Amino acid sequence: MKGNVLNFTASNAVPAFRFVALGATEGTVALASADGDAVGVSYELDAAQDGRQDVQLDGIAEVTAGGAFAVGAKLKVGANGKLFGALNTQIIA
Repeated sequence: MKGNVLNFTASNAVPAFRFVALGATEGTVALASADGDAVGVSYELDAAQDGRQDVQLDGIAEVTAGGAFAVGAKLKVGANGKLFGALNTQIIA
């Protein structure tokens, strides 16, 4: 289910379907770092540095997994904005 989508400038190359965080400059996003906070998920198309990137801010989003995890596992933001299994930190709700 697609949620609200806003358009930002990518402060670095941002592949589609990755967690993104707010960039250092207003109106920008960057790939979220491992165990970091995410504002949303990059949407449908890759963006080059300084290119435009749609970001899904809520709803159910498709995200690239960084590895396998079991059904019902707790999940977190991992390296390169990918989805990883979590122990007990930064759990995605």
